[in-house]
Amino acid sequence: MVKVKGSLIIETVSVTQINIIDDLEKALLLGDQLALFYQPQVDLTTNKIIGIEALIRWFHPEKGLIPPLEFIPIAEETGLIVPLGKWVLTKACNQLSQWHEEGYQDLKVSVNIATDHFRNIGFYDDIVTILKETSLEPQSLELEITETGLLQSCEAILETFDKLTKLGVSIAIDDFGTGYSSLSYLRNYPIAKLKIDQTFIFELPNKVDCAIVSAIMDMTTNLGIKVIAEGVENATALNYLKNIGCNEIQGYYFSKPLPVNEITTLLIKNRFERHKIINLLEKDNQ
Repeated sequence: MVKVKGSLIIETVSVTQINIIDDLEKALLLGDQLALFYQPQVDLTTNKIIGIEALIRWFHPEKGLIPPLEFIPIAEETGLIVPLGKWVLTKACNQLSQWHEEGYQDLKVSVNIATDHFRNIGFYDDIVTILKETSLEPQSLELEITETGLLQSCEAILETFDKLTKLGVSIAIDDFGTGYSSLSYLRNYPIAKLKIDQTFIFELPNKVDCAIVSAIMDMTTNLGIKVIAEGVENATALNYLKNIGCNEIQGYYFSKPLPVNEITTLLIKNRFERHKIINLLEKDNQ
């Protein structure tokens, strides 16, 4: 039995998990072991970086880089996911505010939010406070929840979704296609964007995956929901997605997740290359 922040977690926990819990609490307290990496989201029509997904990394002083898959599930089980999620939100919004000051005013940041964090009674107020403290417009923030997490949700989350949407924050469904759902939530929840899971993208233009992706595109077009394909790793997949009208892509073909200094360099490069193309087009039209 392990006690975490005053609550008892009554289940078998390994020594390794206990150590991770203790170390993660220390990391949250100190802050210097945690960092955000950022992966760009690219508009397929303009080739412009229009969004950045914030991804947490934990650099343990003794164990080195601990993959998110090793500590996020434990954080969710113990309730640490709430302070961890708040740390990510604050850090990501602070960084986005800085990018806006540097001239990237249209840039949005995407943050993954655990279901339990959405359920937290103070979540909405935390979002309002963070946006105010970082001088960001709500439209600059996109919150992602996995399809599976959404299917396990309750009325409290729907109420939070509605409040966030009215505020101007957008909601995206991550890992779309993996939840085995009836899709009724697309009618009941204010969803702005679907992220097609990478398992359907890797082997494009595989016949089965093409059929699935095309069906998703047809459905979302009729519903007025934007689509981003994650896990794009080659030109073949990119060209197929572009031809069927996919709005955005994210993946290693364009860029892996990068630390803040490298993603800033990529933003500069992207802006320069786009301006160069625009200038060439203007010269051709003169």
